Amino acid sequence: MHAEFRTDRGRIRNHNEDNGGIFENQLGNPLVIVADGMGGHRAGDVASEMAVRLLSEMWQNVADMKSAVEIDLWFREAIQDVNQKIVAYAKEDPTLQGMGTTLVAAIFSNSQIIVANVGDSRGYLMKNGMLEQLTEDHSLVNELLRKGENFKKRCRKSSA
Repeated sequence: MHAEFRTDRGRIRNHNEDNGGIFENQLGNPLVIVADGMGGHRAGDVASEMAVRLLSEMWQNVADMKSAVEIDLWFREAIQDVNQKIVAYAKEDPTLQGMGTTLVAAIFSNSQIIVANVGDSRGYLMKNGMLEQLTEDHSLVNELLRKGENFKKRCRKSSA
């Protein structure tokens, strides 16, 4: 397996709110994280840095999980804990209120991959040069697509 983390602020933003990395637990299992601070919100870069730092610190302390069920449960609880910590931190400082981040993370254990995502970022797997989308993004646009909504018709109604 080969994993890399690279980021680019893009052409529109004046600063980069992305954060991520590749981290191993005490068993040598990698956790790959990509967090994208929510553009247009206050301190998206702070939220994405916190998400990566907190989740990676928690993962690096894991020494005994082996089954996919154990890892899945740990993953869900860890992401919820990280979210609660980000929300609490933002409440302490008025300049940080409303900060947020999306998150895509994958844990590799034996022959299994467990992928989690929060927000409008998606997880993909590249195999033999082909990308396979593994997760659905959590956005209004994706929800409308899943329901088969006609965007052109919907946009005309809302602008009239």
